[in-house]
Amino acid sequence: MTWSTFKFDVDYNAISIECCFENEDGSFNKETTKSLKKLIILLCKKYNLKMKENIFLHYDITGTRCPIFYVDNPFYFKEIIS
Repeated sequence: MTWSTFKFDVDYNAISIECCFENEDGSFNKETTKSLKKLIILLCKKYNLKMKENIFLHYDITGTRCPIFYVDNPFYFKEIIS
């Protein structure tokens, strides 16, 4: 079980993915973005999840600006889950 949101009902049923950014604006490099998308697709297939319905940012659950780049630029997150 993860303990990333401090909300037991969420953390008990969640898989958290951590990504490191290299740029000052919080954006990820191409390799990280590509591997993130591949991992999300793999997890969605394995656990029968729908990307647009079951994939959330940390921000969506806690209100914390995390990951900051996707919170500030939601278009890029939508590209990941589409």
